[in-house]
Amino acid sequence: MKIDEVRELLGDLPTEMPSFLSDGTIRRFLRAKNWSMEQATKALKEAVKWRRQYKPDKICWVFESLLYFES
Repeated sequence: MKIDEVRELLGDLPTEMPSFLSDGTIRRFLRAKNWSMEQATKALKEAVKWRRQYKPDKICWVFESLLYFES
């Protein structure tokens, strides 16, 4: 199965970011790269690099409307 093969190519990354590197995410990247394992792996590694740098999972959204209710 291509998902398992991409997981192998990613090395330790799936254990570092298990919630991001799910089967669904890997499948989306494979589909986006026309089922090329090499291209999907490269794109996933770049996405992981970006996520390490910008930490999108740490973003806490506060909506303006909620701020008015708290005042």
